[in-house]
Amino acid sequence: MFPVRRIRTAVCVVLVFCAACSPRQPVGFPPVVDVDGPVTSASTTGYQALIRGAHAEAVRTYEKSLAGFSSLTEAQRKQPHSASDVSQKQIERELKIAQALAKQHPMATDETPTRARFREGVLTGFYPYRRGRPTDSRIPLGTDIETWPLAQDDAGRKDFEDLADLMPREILALIADGAFSFRVQETTDIPPAEEYVTATLTNSAQVRFADGMATLEDYTAGLPFPILDPDEPQAGLKAAWNMRYREGSDHLEQWSDVIVLNADQDIVDGYASYHARACGQYRARRRYNRPHWKPLGVVCKEYVHVAHTPRVSGAASTRRKKRRSSRTVRFWYDDATRPARQWTVSKRRRRVKTTVYDPHAPSIGESSILEDEDSWGGTLASAEWNLIGAQLALVPGLVNTPHVEFGGRDSGYPMDAWELRSVYVLEKVPLSPSHPYGRKLFYLDQQTFVPFYVIIFDADDYHWRTIFYSYGNPEFHPTIKKVGKEVRVPILLGQSWIDYQIQRTTLSLVSDVFYNDGLSMDVFSLNGKGKE
Repeated sequence: MFPVRRIRTAVCVVLVFCAACSPRQPVGFPPVVDVDGPVTSASTTGYQALIRGAHAEAVRTYEKSLAGFSSLTEAQRKQPHSASDVSQKQIERELKIAQALAKQHPMATDETPTRARFREGVLTGFYPYRRGRPTDSRIPLGTDIETWPLAQDDAGRKDFEDLADLMPREILALIADGAFSFRVQETTDIPPAEEYVTATLTNSAQVRFADGMATLEDYTAGLPFPILDPDEPQAGLKAAWNMRYREGSDHLEQWSDVIVLNADQDIVDGYASYHARACGQYRARRRYNRPHWKPLGVVCKEYVHVAHTPRVSGAASTRRKKRRSSRTVRFWYDDATRPARQWTVSKRRRRVKTTVYDPHAPSIGESSILEDEDSWGGTLASAEWNLIGAQLALVPGLVNTPHVEFGGRDSGYPMDAWELRSVYVLEKVPLSPSHPYGRKLFYLDQQTFVPFYVIIFDADDYHWRTIFYSYGNPEFHPTIKKVGKEVRVPILLGQSWIDYQIQRTTLSLVSDVFYNDGLSMDVFSLNGKGKE
């Protein structure tokens, strides 16, 4: 049986900021001030040169700034720095980008205002916490949500309304009702790998839609649309493409344990799963590109092996289910209108057959549908995408351990600390009238484009389900650290699907994971019978 403990998690805040081509400093962040120190002034000069496209000049000034850091005494290194100071680690990141760009374009300097605004927008998106972490006086670090004044009676209503900018009202109402609680931690800065940032700076300015917005033209690697304007009609679809092609693992292997709980928190079902994924096009690390996939339009391949086990407890033991294990292979395509191709294998008959991928089909524990588990983005053309806005939000924070905890009244709320992050709010409205959902709201991280939670509404626009995601910091994950520093993405450690209509919760807890560590492509062939 899996331990489902009660909650001790975090808090969340929302603050609108401008994501236009010429980004401004968001309200709620420490103010940007000029620092006269030689270390910081050199890094500022290097940053400005990088924005102008003067790559060689940026390299020289960043190296000068790092030399200044190396000359500091131990006592000086331990002194607290101004909120406007840039860390040595950040300068090292920017130096690597400048070096890569200088190598690619040794004689080029593009100092046109349009390109400079583009580069500044890209760097602001990937490094939103370059000058400091967001804060809010209402929720200082270490705040425990259990002591937060959220009662909705006459005395507490003002506090409740004042904090409605911090998170979706649907989640805030659950907190006010005592469903779960958490504490607040400092924002985690986790920019993507320098290869990905460099690819975005090099390639993404010219990316545009083609084939009726079904495909991308002139896209090679990086974030396709790094600068989003909520007022632009296509901003929502651009954000959806960003979610699909965000920096992630080129190769992934993940082992998880899944349990399903009823309203009494009895375990009514469960299974173990193995998930492998390989992406073979549009990779910032070019060695992972697979040229023979391109004529087929295949971008990503997935393999899922589910081993069903009769984990039950309490009264649910009378409903013990016997189900065989299943193995599935899916191919995902670069055409947003093309559904995944899918094969399944029967262990009993050892036969492989082509099956229809139905994203609307009920999935694990009847608390989700198959598209809710889709990490790829599905057929983007099957929905209308609307970018609601950009803001600060309180979301489940990245943890420094290899495991996460869930709990609370429905057993599915992230227990670990929450933190303030810059996010996009993306709405998905299905086009099919037979779709079970009315709409979804994704709260996407601006820095990495991973979702932190998804609010799901039924056809009558009532809050039906919530999906929560919990991530780990790769710098502290023991398995990830063995692979190397190229893994610079939030590490998915757990998910929950909570259905408020049938009062059922499904938990998926990752027991181990490998990123970019020698995955064999044979796993996607089902012994050669599932190949195209």
